[in-house]
Amino acid sequence: MVASRIIILYFLYWVLFPGFIFLNPLRSLGQAEQKLISFSNYFNRVVQVGNTTYNVYAGNTANTCSGDGNSPCNSCNPSVQLSNPSLLTTGFVCNSNQFYPSLKFAVTMASSDANAYPAGCTYLLIGLNGNTLVSPTSVSSYTPNTPKQNVTATWTWSTICQAFSGNQNCKKSFKNTLRVGFNANCGNTNVLNGYVDFIIHFRYVNNSPFMSFGCPGTMGPYEGFCDYTVFPGDGKIYLSNQGANLANNLAAGDQQTNALPVQATSADPSGIKYYAVRAFYDQGGFNNVTLGSPYVDLEIDPNSGLRSPRITGLINGQVYSVIVANKDEAGNLELFAHPQNPSNNPAMSDSVTPVGETQAAIPEVVRGLIEDERCFIATAAFGDANDPQVKILRNFRDHFLLKYSWGRSFVEWYYKVSPTFAQQIKNNHFLRMVTRTLLWPVTMLLRPLYGQTPNWPAPEEFKKAHQEIQSGKDEIDHPLEKQGLVRINRDGSYDYAVALDTRQSSLSFSFERIPKLDIKSSPVTFPSLYSSSTMSFIAFSFEWLPFDRLKKQLSVRWSLGIGQDYGSGYMPQSGLTAEEGFNLLVVPLNARLFYKWDFWDRQIIVPTIGTGIGYLGLFEIRDDSAKTNLAGAFFTDLSGGIQISVRRINPRATLSLKRDYGINDFWIFGELRQFYSLKNSIDFTGNQFVGGLTIDF
Repeated sequence: MVASRIIILYFLYWVLFPGFIFLNPLRSLGQAEQKLISFSNYFNRVVQVGNTTYNVYAGNTANTCSGDGNSPCNSCNPSVQLSNPSLLTTGFVCNSNQFYPSLKFAVTMASSDANAYPAGCTYLLIGLNGNTLVSPTSVSSYTPNTPKQNVTATWTWSTICQAFSGNQNCKKSFKNTLRVGFNANCGNTNVLNGYVDFIIHFRYVNNSPFMSFGCPGTMGPYEGFCDYTVFPGDGKIYLSNQGANLANNLAAGDQQTNALPVQATSADPSGIKYYAVRAFYDQGGFNNVTLGSPYVDLEIDPNSGLRSPRITGLINGQVYSVIVANKDEAGNLELFAHPQNPSNNPAMSDSVTPVGETQAAIPEVVRGLIEDERCFIATAAFGDANDPQVKILRNFRDHFLLKYSWGRSFVEWYYKVSPTFAQQIKNNHFLRMVTRTLLWPVTMLLRPLYGQTPNWPAPEEFKKAHQEIQSGKDEIDHPLEKQGLVRINRDGSYDYAVALDTRQSSLSFSFERIPKLDIKSSPVTFPSLYSSSTMSFIAFSFEWLPFDRLKKQLSVRWSLGIGQDYGSGYMPQSGLTAEEGFNLLVVPLNARLFYKWDFWDRQIIVPTIGTGIGYLGLFEIRDDSAKTNLAGAFFTDLSGGIQISVRRINPRATLSLKRDYGINDFWIFGELRQFYSLKNSIDFTGNQFVGGLTIDF
């Protein structure tokens, strides 16, 4: 009886919920899966589109070569001198990743369906050009009716080229799709679902003219990259003043049949474009640059030129000359720059002068200013995503920041970097207290525009009092008066008298600057390299009160600051401004004795003086990850200023400060501070005005 009920229930669930996996195991299996395991990924470029479509780029040139049948060959003879005048009449082209007719193309697939492995199939995997069979050269063996076996089909490029272009020698360009999959019913005209499409872009280049250097108006419509100069760097050179023919969006020209190296008049049928520049370089003049010289491939961005136009790993003080060629998506090298091409305008030169205006340069040392001398955070701080302070910040984000592109960028950056800090704040009581303190002035400023008054339900013991007020009584005894209730605000919130503790410590943050920064060992000045004449930084201070009898007046203050600026390096030998940039970080640390003339509780303005000793650390970091230069100097300082008490201006603020944050007072301060550098080689002596905030606990 029980068993029959279970069967009936199971049947009902099967009918009513046919997609429910656990109660319908037959349907949960879904459709059989055909899966691509691997293919001969030796192409110069592969671009995947979706899960089952691959754009693959292959090329061949008239400069023939041969290989082992498993890998492309290299038709670029390393002994060819790229400045040889005889090349101008040959239409020279080559490809270091060249395809040839006997090269094999293998595709491996597997299926979860046993029916995909029938017995007696000559070609278990097939290729199709539309509905036309592209027969594999070979297909690996398999066990019939056994799923999940890897099966490999292999074609030669002679077969593929014949099927798509009618030229078995692969000397004709084409763009077509080879569909590979399990042979449906062994019929050789269809494949099972789950096939893979290879969109083949094949380009053959018979010859090519040389680059019309300088991009003159007489250049052809398909000449690609056509202008550059070389600028020195530290252990590197840069390709500057770049130019390219963008008339046809860098499309490669049809150079299949031209008997002479003439300019193409139409785009190649393969749809292939020029996508990089191959820069050959070597020490000495142009005569030393060959196809065997070192080279780098620099990708072209049609909107901004070369993406990373630098050649690195060079020796300072040596002359390097550069000759480039256009490289298409199939790896074909053509449109070489040639120093003796009569179409050049201006002429190419392997002279190193004028610096940055020729195709040669001498790398040299680059110097900076310093010579080497040897809303995750708010939630974590307040402990609750629904805390009123967090809601204010969230409203500010939603109703202000996200309205502007710069605000959206800031929010995106904040979401990336803040989780790590938020986790540390959440697990540390002191960090939570510090973060809440720093966020308090922000939320106070934002509260009028982005704050919300909580709608608290009235407790039962207050309902009677509320009714008596409505009935016309001016004053009543409130149930919480004995517990310190001193005010009921119009928004329904309650203020209690709060006893202030004796000040134990203080936290401050301030905006400061270094009056000047004069590095005596540097031949250049700070303003000549960096964006400003002075260095600004933000400082954080902790104030300790070890003197019991002078607890409100005398304290010891430790501070840590950090500032940053960005500038360009210089080349001491040539006096040029370098391409390399520097980030300069300043990190001042100091300890000070600090005295406040704070003698009575209602004193709003409190004079201050201070003196101390510190250390200014300097870190100059180059943007190419070269060695960081370090320097620093000890200093002393004297200061005088005033502090203004927010609590004493608005005593009611004390109630929320003490209750919500444990804060005794909140100060706005300004100081005039005099620095005295104690190191002759690093001079930053001078005065500055300092402004900031201090919180007493």
